[in-house]
Amino acid sequence: MRQFIIKTGLLFINFYINNMEMGGFAKNVMLLFKNFYFRLFYSRKINPTVRFYGRGIILRGGDITIGEDSTVNNYVILNATHSQIVIGKKCRISDGVKITALGLDDSKKHISSPVVIEDNVWLGMGCIILPGVKIGQNSIIGAGAVVTKDVASNVVAAGVPAKIIRQLDESL
Repeated sequence: MRQFIIKTGLLFINFYINNMEMGGFAKNVMLLFKNFYFRLFYSRKINPTVRFYGRGIILRGGDITIGEDSTVNNYVILNATHSQIVIGKKCRISDGVKITALGLDDSKKHISSPVVIEDNVWLGMGCIILPGVKIGQNSIIGAGAVVTKDVASNVVAAGVPAKIIRQLDESL
């Protein structure tokens, strides 16, 4: 019943934001309410400076941590069922990103492993982060990439499966 109430409330908020003609102030108030709603019902580990933009954001499972000044955009799915997802400070999660800590191994048995995304990481549109992955600081994951293994700090990774395509200057 609690899940039904939470999902119904979120559907109402998204419908109201996207379908009602509101001026800048009214829309900003509704977006602030949406951010508060996420923190209240989904996790107490979401920093107050995190911003949720757009609609269709799904946070599944209880152990999701998001650091300060991070942003989460349209149609993002964070699935921490039976494990955890930790997202560091100043991370940018673009539209359509899927991060899951639950999956299947080679013998089709369910596995769950934590996903760790360190500080200042940019996840490009539509990328998929699979269970057990750690993404290092200041890294960029290209749009549409499927990250199956750990990614080092200060790199650009892209492709299916994601491979390092460029080293970034650490001073940036």
